Amino acid sequence: MGGIDANRRKIEEEIKAGFNRKENNQNQGQIPNTQDQNVTNQNQNKKRKKNKKNTENNNTNSNNTQTTSDPSQRPIRTISLALPGSILDNAQTAPLRSYLIGQIARAATIFKINEIIIFSEHSSSAFDLSTPFSGLGTSSSSSSSSPAHDPNVLFYRLLQYLDCPQYLRKSLFPLHADLRFSGLLNPLDSPHHMRQASWSPYREGLTLAPNRFSNNYYHNKNTPITMVNVGLDKPIIIEKEIKEGVRVTVKFRSDDEWRLDEEGRTEGDIIGEVVGKEEVLKNIPGNYWGYEVRLATSIYEVFTECPWKEGYDFMIGTSERGDVYKRGGEVKGWKKDWKRCVIVFGGVKGLEECVGGGDPRGLFDTYINTCEEQGSRTIRTEEAVLISLSVMKQ
Repeated sequence: MGGIDANRRKIEEEIKAGFNRKENNQNQGQIPNTQDQNVTNQNQNKKRKKNKKNTENNNTNSNNTQTTSDPSQRPIRTISLALPGSILDNAQTAPLRSYLIGQIARAATIFKINEIIIFSEHSSSAFDLSTPFSGLGTSSSSSSSSPAHDPNVLFYRLLQYLDCPQYLRKSLFPLHADLRFSGLLNPLDSPHHMRQASWSPYREGLTLAPNRFSNNYYHNKNTPITMVNVGLDKPIIIEKEIKEGVRVTVKFRSDDEWRLDEEGRTEGDIIGEVVGKEEVLKNIPGNYWGYEVRLATSIYEVFTECPWKEGYDFMIGTSERGDVYKRGGEVKGWKKDWKRCVIVFGGVKGLEECVGGGDPRGLFDTYINTCEEQGSRTIRTEEAVLISLSVMKQ
């Protein structure tokens, strides 16, 4: 037990040291933004005196937390959701385990979660993605010859499958035992799950083999191209060479909408370009384009392996032993100005089990209880996710 606590303290110190460096860098980076804001305010003052328009006074008095009218200039916030794969041990059968994962995926989509992290409740080595989930183990079947019991991998694979657009699933997900009951799950119907007859300036696609489709115009010009399946009646063209089997986000030209009729048929060639997810989030209504999934070998790796360079600047832990959350964030440590938020849920025994039975408060900015005076002795994690996201959204 002493070794676990010592290791936990060491990792906590490393995480806190990283956060201190991040905060110092952020504070240094705020100076140019303040100067730019002052210059902007001076220009607006001159313009007001010249034009004498009262409407411009209102614009000048607006604060930095308000969003701009230009969608591409809106600050993009991301919310991550972290929970242990061990919650599947509470489901008695394979269909129930799959359905529980579907509930988490639906909740994440409804509340616009950008990233889902499945972590091991007890620190483990690297995950093996080559074997299926074997079901609940017993003391008599715990020999070395038995298949590994790793619900984290099942969680990871099925979440990825559900987020993938339907027209790409057959190509990206071969037959696998973990996906056996995926047909029972409710569809997510995310913004990037496009129907063939629906037009959007962006679509998810999969690059195809170079010689699978020919195009005489581009062949004669000797221009490098890639054909991409984006769920239309035929592939589109990317004026760039990309290897086969890569999932990409494609942006269409604004004047190509007329090429798609009401039945989903396209006329002529549609040309697109590959773009990053950040651009999509800035420009689409609702600022949401599905979630990413990653695995973490421990709760500490949830923070240390953050995919964003600046890391998480708001970390929320949830527990029945946390501070009672009040509407509007009236709780110790709550932040209203953040960019990367992560909300962490525990398993059957709570977050305390994830840190070797110690107090996990030191890992979070705020440690909250979102369901005060509960009627049941226990709240399942899938229920806690829905309750917490609903309460915090208010």
